[in-house]
Amino acid sequence: MAYKKSVIKEPKNVLVFDNTRTLIAIIRSLRSAALFIQGNQQAISFCCTGKHIKSGGYYFRHKHSDVEIKVDDLNRLKLEDYDKACGITRTYHTKRDLDSEWSKRLSGKSSFNDD
Repeated sequence: MAYKKSVIKEPKNVLVFDNTRTLIAIIRSLRSAALFIQGNQQAISFCCTGKHIKSGGYYFRHKHSDVEIKVDDLNRLKLEDYDKACGITRTYHTKRDLDSEWSKRLSGKSSFNDD
């Protein structure tokens, strides 16, 4: 009797970086990351794959199997350094973009598609 392969995939760890692009959390899965920030799982997935820049005020990356992340890296590792170690090039919001966005959000005129 032949058995079918399971369609359930092992969850990928997700790295969460704050507005200063510093690693703040290592999370077990996309679902857990969505619960952590109370955000949208698909938007976080899009951030991990490069389709979106950030979601809910955070940057997200899947943990690359060739890059070692330690607990000591929390609050130290910068997003740019992680992307470089993974060999990927991504776009980031500038501090000016973020400051402008917060001003717009406070006035109710937000333009970023954050989620």
